Amino acid sequence: VSLAFKCHSFIRDLVGHDKNLSQTAYTDTMMYDFHDSISTVLAQLGTGLLNDAKTQAERLSNDEDSEALHDFRVSVRRLRSFLKSFEGFIKNAKKHRQRFSEVMTFTNAGRDNEVHIVWLKEYQTNANTLERDGIDYLLENLSSNDHIDLNEVKKQFMKATEKLEDTFAKTVKKIEESFATVTADVLETYGKDLQTLLSSIERPEDDTATHDARITGKKLRYTLELLESKEAKTLVKRLKKFQDTAGDLHDLQVLEPKVQTFLFAETVLWSQAFRDGSKTLSHTELSQLPELQRSYGLAAVQRRLESEKTLLFQTLQKTWLGENSRDFFSDLGAFIETLGANNQETAKPAKTRVKKVKN
Repeated sequence: VSLAFKCHSFIRDLVGHDKNLSQTAYTDTMMYDFHDSISTVLAQLGTGLLNDAKTQAERLSNDEDSEALHDFRVSVRRLRSFLKSFEGFIKNAKKHRQRFSEVMTFTNAGRDNEVHIVWLKEYQTNANTLERDGIDYLLENLSSNDHIDLNEVKKQFMKATEKLEDTFAKTVKKIEESFATVTADVLETYGKDLQTLLSSIERPEDDTATHDARITGKKLRYTLELLESKEAKTLVKRLKKFQDTAGDLHDLQVLEPKVQTFLFAETVLWSQAFRDGSKTLSHTELSQLPELQRSYGLAAVQRRLESEKTLLFQTLQKTWLGENSRDFFSDLGAFIETLGANNQETAKPAKTRVKKVKN
């Protein structure tokens, strides 16, 4: 099985986002034998992933680049996942991950609001008048809290990368164990963790288990994406479908308590308005209090959320929970065995390519 260790073939078409970025920025390659040591390969992969994240960080300065924050977050997640997966071979990997985690904290709330606004706007197109009152209220409040100082994020990120550049350039631990052997172990660990987490998901309300399974699935996917093979690509595609469903479910699980908080607040305001106006307003006027209309609207959004969560959970059940993920984990196990077989001294060495970014 021919495997190419890629660190940039998964980058989005940069030209589609910024015409000033070269589409051929990551076409240079270096050749490695499949049996090369993990030290040799990790230094190249780490440098490539770091360069990608720095490229995405530069885009944060462009106010018109609507995809910049999303692509930046993805690139940093890949880098953090890489550091986690191979932390036993990269000096101070945990400290580096923590620095990036702190940077990402600045973007989490804004990212959640961004996703929730998209969902609400899609919902708005088919909503009735009552539902629109709740949707409009949520859009107004979420939009007023979604500002992120992207230049500050960029500044903090660049600061966090300073020591990591030296790490990849000089201090990747010199170990002769092959990349294939280590990667097989990483994949096996993530696979077992994902199975365990999936088995703990029983209800749509199991948001912690769903979230943890989704994150573990991402780590598994990002590791597989380093390998260029038909089998790895197939596994990645299946994981993407899982992440789409689990991600959509998680987003609604995060939005739900926000809706509940706003609903509670508006209900209190309506009670106060009803009390104050009960002696002077007619029944019709009381029924038209804006606080009451917003409460009804938010309650309608809450019901829609519960319905959507149920549908997404049913999809997750049919495709990944219980026995429905058996084929995937069987195929993953077979692929891991393939990595082991390729690592045997009697196996024919396969040339591998590691893509790197031009400076």
